[in-house]
Amino acid sequence: MKHSLRLETLANLYPKDAPVFADIGSDHAYLPLLLLEKDKAKRGFCVENKIGPYKRSEQTIFSSSYASQITLYLGDGLTPIKEKVDVAIFAGMGGETIRDILQKEEKKTKEISYLLLDIHGEEEKLYPYLSSLGFVPVDEDALWEKDIYYHPLLLKKDPLKWGVSKEDILFGPIMRTKKGLAYQKYVQKLISQANNLLLLHTLPLQKKEEIHQYIHFLQENL
Repeated sequence: MKHSLRLETLANLYPKDAPVFADIGSDHAYLPLLLLEKDKAKRGFCVENKIGPYKRSEQTIFSSSYASQITLYLGDGLTPIKEKVDVAIFAGMGGETIRDILQKEEKKTKEISYLLLDIHGEEEKLYPYLSSLGFVPVDEDALWEKDIYYHPLLLKKDPLKWGVSKEDILFGPIMRTKKGLAYQKYVQKLISQANNLLLLHTLPLQKKEEIHQYIHFLQENL
């Protein structure tokens, strides 16, 4: 099966010393199968809280040669999983949703060594919470797929403290220094959107000044 660039990128970020994963909101279960195909992991759990995605995952898993290595649950977040996992994967959710899932089972969350995330907005609601639990960013990548920008992120439990900055939230904690073509395209799009706002004739002077400062901030991080 040919996988999307987004899934391939997530799989490439998966840590080497993490044999067991939990994929929360697995949908078709394509990423779990990819991780097993690439021998990135030995065993996994998939959790879905709606019957439609659960049935899709079930069909994908049981039509593969890896059904014995994956346990599929119909349930909520980390709640159904009774065994320790090395990596929790959250791909395609907003930051607030991910935070709420982790908070609900905080005891289990604290036992997880890695988080592999593909966050769809609301980073400002998630990153400070992850920092408070002792997670720090260790790797990140960026890509465009179907005109959507993604920045998959790997975090690891570490005694070092992560002081979350506004640059981390807007640009990505690793990508803001790593940069690259996909990242630059993303920042240039933000600059273009801000410049379009300046064309509005009804924009108050104070708002225009704020937008000019914002554009300068973006250009500094291009």
